[in-house]
Amino acid sequence: MEHGVTLIYDGSFNGFLCAVYKAYESKLFVTGILKEDQYQEDMFSNAIVTKTELNKAKRVWYKLQDKHYEALKNIYFAFLSETPGIEIRLYRQIVRRLGRLPITSDDDVQNGFNYLEGIVSRVSREKRKWEASINLNFAQGKPAIVRIRPKYNILPLISRFFRLTHHSNPWIIFDQQRNYGIYFDGDVTQMVTEIPRQFNWVDAA
Repeated sequence: MEHGVTLIYDGSFNGFLCAVYKAYESKLFVTGILKEDQYQEDMFSNAIVTKTELNKAKRVWYKLQDKHYEALKNIYFAFLSETPGIEIRLYRQIVRRLGRLPITSDDDVQNGFNYLEGIVSRVSREKRKWEASINLNFAQGKPAIVRIRPKYNILPLISRFFRLTHHSNPWIIFDQQRNYGIYFDGDVTQMVTEIPRQFNWVDAA
């Protein structure tokens, strides 16, 4: 078998899906997937830097969605755990489902599946914990902001819950660990890295 390659991506979930797309497009034997800030050129001579292109990410997403919807949900949850080495484990699960590319042995893939189930369970518990504990306080009708420090990157997972339960007032839930927040302006939700002045700071329980 040919020597494996390491794919380098920008750290986003769309970037990860584009790395998967690149593997299929070029029929690669992938042995590693790293974020750009983890990559050191002298250590990974056989590496390919992948570009993030939304149309390519969507093609992988919809392919998985059509065939393995529940698996796709678990892949997303596990990715947001930010566990070191999670990308290559997820990649092997994807290839096992979609086929047509070489991966490690079936035993390794099955062990990886059991490992990922545990991660998904922990991320799910973290999601439910913050949905239950965050209290958006709209004192005197002003917008609310809550600062949290979750173990996992759960903001993308709790966004819908708070958009549906607090849809009449603007709010921000800000992850101080990762320095970004979700901002609902009363109409749409967006990611932000700076806090508008009109918000009141509140710490989650």
